[in-house]
Amino acid sequence: MTSVSSGENENSVTLYLKYRQEFNDVLSDIRNDQRQGGENPGRKCNKIAQGDFIEPCQQIGRYLIEIKELYKSDHLGRCNYLNYRINSDVNYSKNPGWFEKYNIFSSQLDNICENYIKKIEPDILNKLKELYSLYEDFNSFKVQNYQIKGGSCDKIKDCHKFYVDNYKDCVGKERNPFCKELNNFKKSYENKMRDVTACVNVHNSYQLKKGITYLFPFTPMKSWLYNHLQKKKIMQLKDVEGKTRESLQNIYNEVNRNYLESFHNIAYQPQGVI
Repeated sequence: MTSVSSGENENSVTLYLKYRQEFNDVLSDIRNDQRQGGENPGRKCNKIAQGDFIEPCQQIGRYLIEIKELYKSDHLGRCNYLNYRINSDVNYSKNPGWFEKYNIFSSQLDNICENYIKKIEPDILNKLKELYSLYEDFNSFKVQNYQIKGGSCDKIKDCHKFYVDNYKDCVGKERNPFCKELNNFKKSYENKMRDVTACVNVHNSYQLKKGITYLFPFTPMKSWLYNHLQKKKIMQLKDVEGKTRESLQNIYNEVNRNYLESFHNIAYQPQGVI
């Protein structure tokens, strides 16, 4: 759900929450009265909607107008969120024929979300719902003095477990919407947790040492070791005691053995796939 023009400090978690807030805000101003000159979705809905579709048309149409009028140059993430919102809320998706009508509305706004409003397969949708439910918990975690504040370490474990349970299914599926979001979430997780050294009552395998992660399944093992050990931490490792260096070397060797073994069991894994 990331967007190409998003702010530097934004990630898949913060963007999802931002888009959701934007959508909820426009519902309080369906007629678009607060912005002078803003288009009222009712005019277009009167031509394509009737019965119980009138209200969904106006609400979805209102956010489409918001995207066109305020975020046209930064619309992709919002279109993805809108499609998820439509699919995940039965009030917007209970009639399969409504998807076509949403696209008709979009076509009258310079096709602002063309090809984005479509049915999400139930299995993918269920996984997206579970992933996004973790976003709010994850967003509440605050890192202070290398420790998690304002959140339970058990929920950190839940984030890790969810990734471990699903990442293998995403190998070779970089176009899958759930897999895209899972990879985005991985990046957000690693960025926030990279300096965390303590998480009370959580097993070590779910913790992150400062600069050294023990969540091997949370990244492609080969590339992780190269990026983190070779690029970022070589200078720090020079000052580490010999015993620690030996331990890291053992971990490195074990990961490489696992990588080589898994390589023979995978026909093809594109570069960059989680």
